[in-house]
Amino acid sequence: MKLLKNGNWRYRNCTVQSTPLGKYPEMVTIVSVPTRLKLLLNKKFINLVKTKIAIETEQAECLIDNGGRSVNEQLKSLQLGTELNY
Repeated sequence: MKLLKNGNWRYRNCTVQSTPLGKYPEMVTIVSVPTRLKLLLNKKFINLVKTKIAIETEQAECLIDNGGRSVNEQLKSLQLGTELNY
């Protein structure tokens, strides 16, 4: 994570802001994300480590989803998509 001048952090094109609470002094909130990660916008996490894990997980799921669509398109172009029920 890269610390910005305004006190926020930047990680994989997401901006994370510190939002401490009494019980959770390390709590952070994701304040800006790319379009493909819009599910993470305004989510709160206990610390930066949990935030990094959430961002990486969501990016991995997007890659897997896009890869599946690509395979389906290739199977359809070979006229195998309907036979294999993809």
